[in-house]
Amino acid sequence: MFEYQRALPVEEETRFRDVLFQTLNIPHDRWDDVRENIGRDNMRVLRHDGRLIGGMGLHPAGQWFGGRCVPCCCVTLVGISPEFRRKGAARALMTSSLQELRQSGTPIATLYASTQALYRAVGFEQAGTRNQHELPMSMIGIEDRTLDVHEVSATSPEPFRNLCEQRARRTNGNLERTAGLWNRVLTDSKQPVHRYLIGDREQPEGFVVFTQESEQRFPLTLSVRDMWGATPAAGRRLWTFLADHASVGERVRWFGPANEPLLGLTAECKFTDVQILRWMVRIVDVQGALEQRGYPPAVSGELHLQVADDVLPENAGRYVLEVADGQGTVREGGRGELSCHVRGLATLYAGFFSPQTLLELGWIEGSPEALQTAAAIFSGPEPWMPEIF
Repeated sequence: MFEYQRALPVEEETRFRDVLFQTLNIPHDRWDDVRENIGRDNMRVLRHDGRLIGGMGLHPAGQWFGGRCVPCCCVTLVGISPEFRRKGAARALMTSSLQELRQSGTPIATLYASTQALYRAVGFEQAGTRNQHELPMSMIGIEDRTLDVHEVSATSPEPFRNLCEQRARRTNGNLERTAGLWNRVLTDSKQPVHRYLIGDREQPEGFVVFTQESEQRFPLTLSVRDMWGATPAAGRRLWTFLADHASVGERVRWFGPANEPLLGLTAECKFTDVQILRWMVRIVDVQGALEQRGYPPAVSGELHLQVADDVLPENAGRYVLEVADGQGTVREGGRGELSCHVRGLATLYAGFFSPQTLLELGWIEGSPEALQTAAAIFSGPEPWMPEIF
């Protein structure tokens, strides 16, 4: 009934754009940016009787868990022409894309869901957050200009890449950005993007990338796309730099973990959450995902898993995850002491919910000993990311 196509023909680009932009309500004048950031080779098409009725984009990226970067596909722009909704088209599109990713050796996929029901039906589950915080500049209360601040005029990600990798290794869920994902952070065809490094220009200790938003000319809101201070001095200088906009600005908005450490530096922490989104992960290859993730170096042990997967049945079965020295090895078999659907495994894998919470939700089952082992193996910082795609 439906046909999945791994390439977008040039002659159907306009049709593809019109279908996806109608369903996702994206202005047509953004198409050039979308095409450049995703790449035509990463666009997929769904047909019915030969006619293009939907499609999606697949960003081949990486996602950091346990201090290691796991190859990942960021799924985006999933759209189906309205007359084919609730006829199985979206599920067919997602199932075919997951089969493609499995064949290519991609262990996990990540997305932001417009509706959880569809993506849960094909094995995705909540795995982390994107939190936008807001703090009035008057609450910052820091004046520390010990470190220099350098404007970055070029749009290359190179000045920022090392710092973002340092942060990613210390947390969970951050992306290893593709060129297109970097473009979304560092550039904008509609407005200026301001980019700064903190500390030594060649070996910076922090950075900030932001735009200036306002309904009228003033007061401004500094809308931060990404920022980080790798050292206490960089964190203080970062806040000082943002507070120095107070003569024309009123507030700062930025993306960070729910439990934002940078708020430990400000004079007051009377912040508000402007937006909280949850992203979802799909374990495409159970063995590959478990082996490529990092684990706490001080933890060692075996976890005997029983995994169910009705969309990618090759995932289903028993596995033994053995962890030592921060790495995991997987073999088939074992006692199946912790039982879960691949959805529950995704949440456990990301460290988003504890095994006890997953048990209370009915997403996993297991003995107290298996739950304790899983809690130790998948312990770590809360999973989050600063971007949407």
